[in-house]
Amino acid sequence: MLGFAICLFAILCARPVEAASTETVSGTCMYDEAYEVLKIVNQKRTNQGLGKLTMDKDLLAAAMLRAAELTVEYNHLRPNGERCFTACDKMYAENIAYGYGSAADVMSGWMGSGGHKTNIMTSEFNSIGVGCFQMNGVLYWVQCFGCCKADSVSQPANVKKTYKVSLTSGVETKLVNPVGSKVSGFTATAGKNKLTLKWKKKTSVDGYQLQISTTKSFSKKRSFTIGKNTTKKVIKKYNGVKLKSKKRYYVRIRAYVNSTDSEGNTVKKYSKWNRISKKTK
Repeated sequence: MLGFAICLFAILCARPVEAASTETVSGTCMYDEAYEVLKIVNQKRTNQGLGKLTMDKDLLAAAMLRAAELTVEYNHLRPNGERCFTACDKMYAENIAYGYGSAADVMSGWMGSGGHKTNIMTSEFNSIGVGCFQMNGVLYWVQCFGCCKADSVSQPANVKKTYKVSLTSGVETKLVNPVGSKVSGFTATAGKNKLTLKWKKKTSVDGYQLQISTTKSFSKKRSFTIGKNTTKKVIKKYNGVKLKSKKRYYVRIRAYVNSTDSEGNTVKKYSKWNRISKKTK
């Protein structure tokens, strides 16, 4: 099923929400499709002698968030009952759609609708954010248009994200820490001049960071980066020297996922540390 809508420049009345609540949605932010939409938008505008739009980092984040919200309620009115413009103060207009399988298809749909086309071809607009959120095989699309000069952003890599979509007026939808809780099942077994560390595999992470130190504060430490499928590490040396016998060492572990920041750079997001200590034999 295909669908799309345009945001009218009118005041919408928020529906009443009786109790504070959220709905958690998980999917993939398809930045490659979003930037393909931008490419087609600028082709259409150039053909009509209009200036190109630039992807703005705040509008991009808002468009992805709005695309996730569409999975809960397909409407220019947000699931918390507020107008779509509350997602970003840079936004002056919004196009939405769902069910289209590609950037080319959704742009054909929008350009074939008078109101949507008007937004795309408005000469006063200079910036844009495009959201494409894939959940359960369906793509949800959003265009957020702005008038101000864009704070440009490079294309991030596609990434899985989880949002807690607000159903309560005055409460914002939030991006969930993708790493989740601490690494569980973390144990240390003492050996002669060595420690064997084990933990339970954590799903949907890209790896682990492990540290060992002779102090609780970890002021002096050695760090290891460990692959996502590994659940065991034997440590025999600390800062290039063999572990001492009958010496207490402090170890900690946390998981990480590779994410993207507002500038499109790849960054690691970490869970909280799980800490233990153990004496060698």
